[in-house]
Amino acid sequence: MHRQLGAASERAGSSVSIAIVESTDGADRKSPRWARGKGPLPLHVESADTFHALTAQITYDPMEFQLAGVRAGAAAHGAMVQVNSSVAGTLVIALASAEPIAGSEAPTLLLDFEHRRAGRTAAPRLHSASVDERPARESTED
Repeated sequence: MHRQLGAASERAGSSVSIAIVESTDGADRKSPRWARGKGPLPLHVESADTFHALTAQITYDPMEFQLAGVRAGAAAHGAMVQVNSSVAGTLVIALASAEPIAGSEAPTLLLDFEHRRAGRTAAPRLHSASVDERPARESTED
């Protein structure tokens, strides 16, 4: 299961999709790895075109999670990442790169959260995003 934002590009025939992926593994197929404290929550960008900038707003329950960090993933190695987490439960991320970033299977961003309580928790949610100033609209896929 993953939540996904899609964006129609202003360029003909081009589209961008952004997803926070809640992947599971063979050990526990019902509970995502990050929810069990087994790694970061990856944010993926898939695009036919390369891009240089990404902004995203992510919401989460501050009673369940505390932000531990945000870093560029393998797809955006060397990119600058700026984070604003001054409002509890809201995370605003800006990513910029002088080198073009290709949308790929590799994560663009890795979000690290510390769990404040045990048990099943609601996942952080991608509230809004844009890639190279192209707005995204929310959709979900199961």
